[in-house]
Amino acid sequence: MDTEDNLPLSIPLLPLKEFLACPICMCEFDKTYITPCGHRYCEKCIRECINRRHKCPCCNAAVQDNQLIKDSGYDGLIAMINKEKGKAEDGYFNNLIRNAATGDANNPDDTIQREISPIEDVLQKHLKQGLASFELYYRELRKDFELRIKEAEISIEVALADLQVTSSMGDEQPNQAAQDMAAAARVQECENRRQHLEKELEACTKLLVESYDKHLSEHVPAPALLPVNISIVLHGKTVTIKDVKIKPHDSLSILKEIVIDRMQREGDPVVIFPDDGVKYVLVGPFAKNNGTLPVQTIERVASGEMAVEAAEGGSGGEGGVGAGAKDITLLPPGCHPVLEYAVKPASSIVLIGPIKLESEMPKKCFVKVWKQGGNEKMDYFTCKQCKINWVCKSCRDFCHKGHKMVPYVSGHTPTWACCHCPRKKKCLLTEN
Repeated sequence: MDTEDNLPLSIPLLPLKEFLACPICMCEFDKTYITPCGHRYCEKCIRECINRRHKCPCCNAAVQDNQLIKDSGYDGLIAMINKEKGKAEDGYFNNLIRNAATGDANNPDDTIQREISPIEDVLQKHLKQGLASFELYYRELRKDFELRIKEAEISIEVALADLQVTSSMGDEQPNQAAQDMAAAARVQECENRRQHLEKELEACTKLLVESYDKHLSEHVPAPALLPVNISIVLHGKTVTIKDVKIKPHDSLSILKEIVIDRMQREGDPVVIFPDDGVKYVLVGPFAKNNGTLPVQTIERVASGEMAVEAAEGGSGGEGGVGAGAKDITLLPPGCHPVLEYAVKPASSIVLIGPIKLESEMPKKCFVKVWKQGGNEKMDYFTCKQCKINWVCKSCRDFCHKGHKMVPYVSGHTPTWACCHCPRKKKCLLTEN
């Protein structure tokens, strides 16, 4: 084998296209069979054809069904070509997307290797899928167009052949002028059909391009227009609501709704959340110290001790902000954080103000909350230090805090305001 055979050459597929398509269905060979006269067809196509005419469609040579020979080698060649075609298409789309990202559209065969960023990797994945689907759809349009043109040309050839046969069967000398006029009419009909199909293809291509342009406009937005995942932190509490997605058009008011909904589901409902008096401090992902929020700096920014330049719009620079306050911004009421302050993923918004959860509210002894006819169940405890049984949960957590407590009765449904802590004058939750 010559050494030139090992060179990394690229062979265009278009010149080979007609050799890979069945002359009957105009599609890629499917289970190739060859006739004794040397013409190849799909198995289904040629068997159906010779069962009707017993002739080769290409040369009209006589052919019988048992004379057909399966061409496995040709099927293997087509399979290999399709495999290499798939690899070439992947390389083409990867180069196209890479060159578009680098702005080097005139160098599609650039072989310079560089590390692909995670963003490029995701973009290549989805753009390649979208580009491939639209490109294949366009090729299907072209294929359908070419097939219809071929059908029109074949119909003209058949009509002209029939005209010649009819003329030769007459008793008189064929009228050459009339035959020429009929042939010219058939040719013109074919040309008119071609022009019509070309206009249809042009219209379809235009609509496809407009559709693809709209698809990219809607699905490849700028980063500032994408939803952002953040965390909401309730200052002074051990509450952090993670993976909160806020959209560009969301205002600060939606954070209140998110907190109320999430805490309700967590079983610790929000009791107090005033519309005024709560401050929102945006903390960028790089302002954290090993994942820990700079609490003192956040408090100083919220109180106004540190004049944050970014509060007047955008993240700003150092300005009047100390080094520790970089990327920490006091958000004004009614603002849209994503649009106006370019919130980065993994940022936190700290809520500072008189927000109260149910778990933070003063407890009440069961004696004060029991209702006649209710079916509320209560767990009762024994205080070993005070030697009291039938102590309710609220008194256990508040009146007997730090004492040795053990369960006494669990899941009890009392029929009266039962708690022995007030009886023993140990209760600090009941009114005097």
